[in-house]
Amino acid sequence: LTTFVLSDLHTYLFSGYIAAVNGACWVPMDGVKALSGTRLGAILTGMSNVPQGGGMFIRAQEYSTGDNDPERSSGSAIASFQDQGYLSHQHYFSQSFSGSTSNNGGHTHTYSNGDQNGGETDSGEAERYQRPNNTTSNTGSAGDHSHSFSGSVSGNTSSNGNNETRPKNLNFWVYIRVN
Repeated sequence: LTTFVLSDLHTYLFSGYIAAVNGACWVPMDGVKALSGTRLGAILTGMSNVPQGGGMFIRAQEYSTGDNDPERSSGSAIASFQDQGYLSHQHYFSQSFSGSTSNNGGHTHTYSNGDQNGGETDSGEAERYQRPNNTTSNTGSAGDHSHSFSGSVSGNTSSNGNNETRPKNLNFWVYIRVN
């Protein structure tokens, strides 16, 4: 059986083994067990249940300057949740483009020849005349045109992210036995 000991935090390969061997003072970090009246509850003030550690990475508490955990300090609450994040960064982009608009716009107008009033006679009466064949015609097509364009765009995206890249985690005081 392999055991890893991190202060008062133990991990085993077999679920339930630690409580069976060491007593009911050991409970899973499942967010269920109430801390009221326990030694851990006296330390983790403001926390009503054991931390929910499922799927979380365990991270050692920052001891001094914050060099390893820039968003926590030695005064940060123990077992506090820290969400995942990625290091702030930018991306460079460059894109060239060119093309042309369509050649649409050409059009015609339809008109017809037929009975139409002519001018006036010398006596002031309207003169009627008939154009032959009562024909319909179209004007010539006009209005076709297009535009060409080209250019380029480049730059940096805005910075986005945190002070570091990390998984979701919980922090604990971690000790190593040297003697």
